[in-house]
Amino acid sequence: MLNQNCQGLDPFVTPLINRVNKSEKIGACRRPLKIHSMNSKNGKLFDCIDLEVPYADQTLKWTIFFDSECPELGPDFVFNDENFLADPDIETLMRCVPSLANWNYLDSNSLLTVLKELLAHYKDYQIDLLKSHASEKLRFEYESLIKNENVCADDVEVILLNPGTKTAEAKFFIRLEMDFSKLPQRMKYSANDAAMLMISFSGRDWYNVVPQLFLTKSVEEIFGSQEHLQIPPFPPSDGLLIDYVPRIVQFLEEKMENILLCFTKKKDFISSLLVLLRGCVMEYDAAEFNRATVLVEKKDFHFFIHFRVPAGFPRERPEVVLQSAYHMDQTGHLITHNVNKFLFNIQMEPLQMIQAIMSHIEENEVDCFQSYCTRKNRF
Repeated sequence: MLNQNCQGLDPFVTPLINRVNKSEKIGACRRPLKIHSMNSKNGKLFDCIDLEVPYADQTLKWTIFFDSECPELGPDFVFNDENFLADPDIETLMRCVPSLANWNYLDSNSLLTVLKELLAHYKDYQIDLLKSHASEKLRFEYESLIKNENVCADDVEVILLNPGTKTAEAKFFIRLEMDFSKLPQRMKYSANDAAMLMISFSGRDWYNVVPQLFLTKSVEEIFGSQEHLQIPPFPPSDGLLIDYVPRIVQFLEEKMENILLCFTKKKDFISSLLVLLRGCVMEYDAAEFNRATVLVEKKDFHFFIHFRVPAGFPRERPEVVLQSAYHMDQTGHLITHNVNKFLFNIQMEPLQMIQAIMSHIEENEVDCFQSYCTRKNRF
């Protein structure tokens, strides 16, 4: 991607390319246009540009040719799909790509505008392919989907691969209408946070259906890896996208509610810990409430208690680790001990949990841990 500079570019091309490089993310996937490489003409001016265009989770490869000697002439394009805009007439260009037909090289936005119009026309071209080469089933799937009030037509992209062959495959790429701003663990909400659903149709009568869910990185960090989400399967034979898409949205909404609930419970646990052991707290996680460390003393034996609150809390037990404040093992690390047998019940209030943990440690763990540290201390 050419983001560093435009040295060697023809002067009239430079602002056009700079504007593309700085453009907002486009398409349902909200990915940027990428200038992949540039080639020179006669070893001098760059006038041939290779471009990567995101569409339906595919990468379209387009090549742009500029006439450096006649900048007022619009650029020529070569598309990796040879059937797209093959030998178009002027009426088609005026209707579908008006900014190319009325090219103005002095406007730095002109190339970006042309690319957006070409991408919109490519989408229309793919919809026409779907209607003419695929079955009535897929035509109905698409038309009913974009008529749904919960789905924006701009957030649906379709592509038909290998039309007319036994390996033909139709892909529906859908950006789901989700509000991730209410998720915890977020310093700043990003408008690019998204969940996207890819549905692939293939096989006889297009009844081989494979759904895939894609999450942007920041959302995946909270939800967990996409492989472990285990989205509901697409219903066999009589399943429809218009029913399946809301089901996936509901699935994600329920996941989000569980995450919010767990976050609240973790926050309550750490807050209760700060109240109960307020004079002993050494550090705690004030953002995600995943951990806290306290320093306590019994019979002149000082030790740390590390609390780690798992993402699945309170369904999952908190982890509790004792660590001597001064006894070291043979490797030079402070001696630790995992505490596992404390009383725990999912119905317990956080304050009760902490009280039960501390009582168990005082009654059953400290003396044994102190003796162990004394024996194993390397000094």
